[in-house]
Amino acid sequence: MKRIKELFPNLEVEDFKVMSIHCDSRYVSKDSIFFCVDGLTVDGHKYIDDAIFLGAKCIVYSKPLTYKTPGVLYIKVDNVLDELNRVADLFYDYPSKKLSTIGIAGTTGKTIVSRIIKSILEQYLKMGYIGTNLIEYDGVFTSTKYTTPDTIEIQRALNAMVKRECKGVIVELSSIGLSLKRANSIHFDYAVYTNTLEEHLDFHGTYENVMKSEGKLLDLIDENGVAILNADDVKFLHYMGTNEKCKTITYGINHRADIKACNIQYFTSHTEFDIQYGSHFEHVYSPYIGPDNVSNVLAAITALLALDLPLNDIISSIMHLSQIEGRMEIVSIDAPYKCIVDYCPYKSNYEPLLKFLDTVSKKRLVVVAGTPTRKEYGRRKLLGELLDEYADFVVLTESDYIDENVDKMCTDIQQYLEHVPSIIINDRKIAIEQAVNNLNDGDVLLVLGKGNDKFFNSPSGIIPYPGDSYIIKQSVLHLYD
Repeated sequence: MKRIKELFPNLEVEDFKVMSIHCDSRYVSKDSIFFCVDGLTVDGHKYIDDAIFLGAKCIVYSKPLTYKTPGVLYIKVDNVLDELNRVADLFYDYPSKKLSTIGIAGTTGKTIVSRIIKSILEQYLKMGYIGTNLIEYDGVFTSTKYTTPDTIEIQRALNAMVKRECKGVIVELSSIGLSLKRANSIHFDYAVYTNTLEEHLDFHGTYENVMKSEGKLLDLIDENGVAILNADDVKFLHYMGTNEKCKTITYGINHRADIKACNIQYFTSHTEFDIQYGSHFEHVYSPYIGPDNVSNVLAAITALLALDLPLNDIISSIMHLSQIEGRMEIVSIDAPYKCIVDYCPYKSNYEPLLKFLDTVSKKRLVVVAGTPTRKEYGRRKLLGELLDEYADFVVLTESDYIDENVDKMCTDIQQYLEHVPSIIINDRKIAIEQAVNNLNDGDVLLVLGKGNDKFFNSPSGIIPYPGDSYIIKQSVLHLYD
């Protein structure tokens, strides 16, 4: 609880208590403040009456109003979102200043980098996590709608972490979340960048806008903080120019960097490489597969070194890390073939992933592929052409299907499969089961499109789904019972 004059000290009004703050009118309660945020699809100014009906005692707004309810305090500001960030940080007692706060930004790799860092730091400290559809700390798990939740949800979670005696937190930051200022009230000690690719152009418009949004994390880092940058992301580094705000450490594979990976060996079960750190060389055994994950592991190692962990301890810990569900996950099964589940939502990932698995698989590469949605229509042709080039057998099935017929979506891809056998099985569970049932010794099965999602977005709403990994495991169990 706060007093209104604590939150707005320049107001000349009678003081009163503020029990909560909100930017979604559906969750407003008694003695609260409602911030009229003008978002992507909803303008909070349209819901002022709803907020007052539910108990809002104060309205923070920026647009002209035709009517004001007596007994309610109205505060006009130039930018509601900026004011929300300021007040939310204050209302929850500046929680990010009480934590070692690590921000992870980039188009791909955020989740795996976050999970590696969190898993290793938790050997020493109680850590929190805010990321892809999840807030996690001290045994508490809360689902979220976005990779980067709204400002109030973030500050509330950070405050809860402080109360549960967490010492640090890792926050995944999407380019959209950064653009919408969802993280502007967080005080970051470390910023880790994975890569910046030409994705989310439906939102950003241009690649330059993507880079501009990603770069906003550097504006949020404290002067005594550290930025960990990917030396191989040359366009982004050139766009950002010289960073003079904080210390910078680079990592890379193909370009000069402070920490560099070389002598890389790829397998279907793991990856090995040497790390060059100054004049020192150390060998790394990583349980994560694929070229992208060399860069991701390198990013995590660099961040942990910036946190003053000894390199040998970091490398030893990485060797024993568990698979990360839905992110190039090697499913744990007792069978003479490999099954891999990957989210892979971006067109820039398709070819490196398929090319890698085609190269390392001993026999066939079998792919179960969900269909990109209408918003990602252009990816269907690209995915179809790449599957035709690299796969040996393809099963097309459902992924999210908000406003289209699944069979039609799959046919849009199948028309490009001219040289590889393919079938359409609309039910994803049955599609995976049939693929597993027809695997031979030495084959590799790749299941694309859902990752660790436990739901479908459908015309009728969200539908529960057990998950790709679970279905694979159950299918193998039934085969070998």
